[in-house]
Amino acid sequence: MKPVDIEELERLMAEATPGEWTFQPCPKGWPRGYWCIVGETGWVIGNPQSNEPASTVNECDGEFIAALQRSAPALLAELRALRSENAKLLAVRDAAAKYANLCNPRPSDAMAELEKALAQCPGETP
Repeated sequence: MKPVDIEELERLMAEATPGEWTFQPCPKGWPRGYWCIVGETGWVIGNPQSNEPASTVNECDGEFIAALQRSAPALLAELRALRSENAKLLAVRDAAAKYANLCNPRPSDAMAELEKALAQCPGETP
């Protein structure tokens, strides 16, 4: 599985119909059993001007699509924060590995690098 492309998802989210989406039965006049995804500013999937849907989607898929859209901003923010925290932790790991390496001719340089990496991490440092 390839990593999530945060920038691409944020771009697509910005270009999509704004606001939260809901999954609901299509309005009166549509064939019975058709469902639509509706945003705050209009139809996302469906076309109320016609008895033919712009696209069809089953109920479970529609609920999932709308729920994912509503969750996307928080999911992307959390992913971005976790990636940032992970990068800091990797820097600490790398600095600790250098410090622990007995072949390092200058332990004081390694300790300074470790302290600098630890300062980037949230919480208290020793």
